[in-house]
Amino acid sequence: MSVLADHHDLACRRLAGPVDQRFDGVSVVEGEDGAVTIGDALARFECSLHREVVAGDHTIVLLRLHVVEHAAHDDSGSPLVFHRSGFGTMAVTG
Repeated sequence: MSVLADHHDLACRRLAGPVDQRFDGVSVVEGEDGAVTIGDALARFECSLHREVVAGDHTIVLLRLHVVEHAAHDDSGSPLVFHRSGFGTMAVTG
């Protein structure tokens, strides 16, 4: 699982595209067990698969976050947010 940064909007669209071209031009890291994460993501987790749920033309993948196999993080950006068909970021207030 990858937490994408605010500069990953194009990568996010690529990942949502056709399966055979999904990772074209996207920097990836492959874990020991074959898990693929985004190389420059804000956070990367290698987790166990819990379940896949078909929802219309999407498949929702549920992960076992309590069984994190590996984690890495980068504090250089803000998380990417997708809301109302557009990308944005989260702002810290206060």
